[in-house]
Amino acid sequence: MLPNSRSAGPAGTDPLSAELPGHTPGALGRNDSAEPSKAPSWLDKIPGVKVAWNLDGHTAISKAAARRFGSSLGTYDPRFVDLDNIDWNVVFRDIEDLFSGGHWSPEGQRHHFMRAANQTQSEAWREGVRWIFNNTLEAAEILKPRIDCMNVASERIRSNQKWSSKDLLSCMRTREVERPLGNALHALQDSFAPAHVKRDANTLVIREILYYDSTRLKDFEDKVLPGQTEHESLDETWKGPDGNLSPLGSAAADASVALFRCLVAAGLARDPGRDLMTRFQNEVVEKFLKSAVTER
Repeated sequence: MLPNSRSAGPAGTDPLSAELPGHTPGALGRNDSAEPSKAPSWLDKIPGVKVAWNLDGHTAISKAAARRFGSSLGTYDPRFVDLDNIDWNVVFRDIEDLFSGGHWSPEGQRHHFMRAANQTQSEAWREGVRWIFNNTLEAAEILKPRIDCMNVASERIRSNQKWSSKDLLSCMRTREVERPLGNALHALQDSFAPAHVKRDANTLVIREILYYDSTRLKDFEDKVLPGQTEHESLDETWKGPDGNLSPLGSAAADASVALFRCLVAAGLARDPGRDLMTRFQNEVVEKFLKSAVTER
């Protein structure tokens, strides 16, 4: 078990405890319609704030992921997590770090899958992955009693026992699952942003995790659009020329769907931590966060 990693099962089951074998993800995903382009938000305009996908980008990616996940469920499958406003919980991470100083602090870089200047590539990768896992685990531990409560309510309703709709609604009044889930999704989505992470163009394997330094953005000068700075141009790469999600934006949405599935499955399991450990490694790390970083 890594230092500072939350316990989630027996020793030796930590998905971060060893380097993973090579993996080539499949197709980048479907091309959902994105939200209409808007003017840059007030947060995007603040100098020095490391907004990789701009707020419209996180919103479009999160909404696309919620649609994809919802369409995979059956008509009568329960909706244990409220994803109608999950985009707000995702973008809130940027707003919170603006006021807390997280955008500029070494410990805040993991929130956005970035590297502190004194970190190695592998350290930054492990911190980013651990942040995503721990927040998903927190959400699963909150979700489990909600699911258990809803299952009891449904069974009592089916057996005609006294159980009102008010009692059923009380199951949803547990601690907010969506807040830690938003933290996890934000970092996962940011790992696809070119201003934060360089990925292999064909396999999406992570090749380099960047630290915030405006001079590094010169690597992307070929992507600058007229009237935009380097960072502003990179902020828009979630969107393709047709206004829909770009291949990178679509891949970020697919990764978010995988995280939704891991969360719900862990919430349904007898031991959320043990279940999530396996699913997170197989469905998220192996497919969307595989690293081949080298120290520079």
